[in-house]
Amino acid sequence: MSVRSLIITIAALIALSLGGIIAIQHRLLADTRDELTMTKRELVTLRTAVIELERDAARTAERETASRLTREAIIAAPATDNAEIAPVLLQGLRGADLIGGHK
Repeated sequence: MSVRSLIITIAALIALSLGGIIAIQHRLLADTRDELTMTKRELVTLRTAVIELERDAARTAERETASRLTREAIIAAPATDNAEIAPVLLQGLRGADLIGGHK
């Protein structure tokens, strides 16, 4: 084998190796792009979830404030405002307290 043939063979092997490396890198790049796309979609979904959770927390805070103010008004009412209450209404109010997390 001549020196020239040896150099051509080595150059061909290097070219094939570089071609393989390029193909692998191209595949890795495509996989990374796919992963980035999925991550962006997940981010949008998570942002939407956070917004909904913040809205829900605000609504919960509003309900809790309204409940607290109502309870305080009832407690602060003068004794002259007291009267008998229908048992079914009292049962409904107690049920609402349980549902709302009040004891």
